[in-house]
Amino acid sequence: MRTMAKTLLIVYHSMTDGTHQMVEAAREGASAEAGVGVRLLHASLLGRWTF
Repeated sequence: MRTMAKTLLIVYHSMTDGTHQMVEAAREGASAEAGVGVRLLHASLLGRWTF
């Protein structure tokens, strides 16, 4: 049985550094899980990014 890798996409908007710090903490926590990749995407770039 094949195990599929999982990717967590975190889309965020931050006008201050506080939200960005929380996003980085979430990425760190999720990355600690085996088989989980994490991508961060600032909301302002959402229209330019392809899934």
